[in-house]
Amino acid sequence: WYNHIVRSSNSLVRLQAANNGIGISGTTETTCVDGVATFDDFSVEGVPGSPVHLKFASAEAAIIQEGSEATVDIRNCTAGEFYETNGNQNKCTPCQTGKYGDDRGKHTSCKACTSGKHQDETGKTSCKSCSAGQYQDASNAEQCKDCDAGQSQSMVGKEQCNECTAGAYADEAKAESCKSCERGKFRSEIDDARSCNDCPAGKYSPNDRSTSCKICEGGKTT
Repeated sequence: WYNHIVRSSNSLVRLQAANNGIGISGTTETTCVDGVATFDDFSVEGVPGSPVHLKFASAEAAIIQEGSEATVDIRNCTAGEFYETNGNQNKCTPCQTGKYGDDRGKHTSCKACTSGKHQDETGKTSCKSCSAGQYQDASNAEQCKDCDAGQSQSMVGKEQCNECTAGAYADEAKAESCKSCERGKFRSEIDDARSCNDCPAGKYSPNDRSTSCKICEGGKTT
């Protein structure tokens, strides 16, 4: 990088940052070849969107010619990242699970997934909606919760599940809809929503989704 800034053909040259708080990793020292110092595998860490001044140095100060400096711009954090500061270590870091980042810049944190959504991966630009049969009532969630037996949820991205209404039930978790009680069975509003009840002797229910049973007419029984 920077042709013929070095007068010697075999001197060791170092790449340094002139700014404070800048980190350089990778190849920061190289031996000149025919007066050329090549630095082709290094990275610079600093405040996103800010310029960084780089300079070349050597134990043999006289071999470095004037103008042997360069300026590079630190990229902004991309969507799905946030600007993390930890002492002298400044870097763009992928958003954590349960969070997302939908714009560029140097934001110091990512946004939380709201209730009804989740994110189980890092570095994402949006959150996922909970599927039908699931819900999430908290923010920053990695996963959604399954609806309990006796409940259902037919829509996506919801904060809660719905109790099965009278005459219906859900015998398994993660139900997208409740099942109707069959003829001969019933379920009232106060009964366990995980199953239906058989009509007792002397009573019947002629229709699906019954909430109670009828008494048999005179001269008839079940």
